Amino acid sequence: MSPEYHRCVLDPLRARAALLSALLIAGLLVGCNRADREAGGVGCRGSRLELIRPQTLLVGADVGIEPFAFRREGELTGFEVELMRELGRRMNLEVEIVNRTAPGLLPGLIAKRYDAVAAAVRTSAENRAQVCFSAPYLEADLAVVSTRAFEDLSAVPDGTRVAVEAGSVASAWTGRNLDRRLDADVVPTLQDVLRAVDEGGVAVMDLANARARAKDTRLRIVEVIDTGEDHAVAFHPDGGALRDRISQRIEAMREDGSLEALEKEWFGERPG
Repeated sequence: MSPEYHRCVLDPLRARAALLSALLIAGLLVGCNRADREAGGVGCRGSRLELIRPQTLLVGADVGIEPFAFRREGELTGFEVELMRELGRRMNLEVEIVNRTAPGLLPGLIAKRYDAVAAAVRTSAENRAQVCFSAPYLEADLAVVSTRAFEDLSAVPDGTRVAVEAGSVASAWTGRNLDRRLDADVVPTLQDVLRAVDEGGVAVMDLANARARAKDTRLRIVEVIDTGEDHAVAFHPDGGALRDRISQRIEAMREDGSLEALEKEWFGERPG
């Protein structure tokens, strides 16, 4: 990733996060905040902290989505599992993960079956219309990947088939933006995408997943695609007080370096 990318994408993210942190500390974001309204979202309301179970933070997650939430030798772990445990520790709350498949996570949150969702949820306009979000903790960009050393997507030979998972954000992006000299190869699962890459092909996939796999495999990140979205904790629209407290602690983790350390542990170094 070029220095220009860091200036144009990462620095604004930090700037937005810093502004949010300052407003939270100043007590100006109790209830529905300006960031939610400007994004056209449903917004967050409520100044009183209310949990479904006293002294326990119930967090919806799709366990089995590595490296976000999965079981390793029987023990529940993953980037978002450990993030929520640390946030709970800083709030003096027990954290309990409630396992739900991805399609049911936000409906379950709206039905108040848990207090929050941490499951690689994107801060998209569609999601903001249903729930509200904390400060971001990870960019939700896409990556062009291959085992071959292309300079960027423009260097990929004409006629190359670019693998994407059916129904994914990557599939939608390629449908709108892929150069006509290349062909989108829509495959059923992420494993099919990775198989195509292992066989010397090219694919577009979530950046976080690409980073995690690039740590230990031949996969290379050829190019980063800025989606303008982030990953953040999702809350019921009535969860403004909890959202504010979680956001404060995400910003504290960003300031003390623990958020970056956790990200590096699970995803490796940022592309650069």
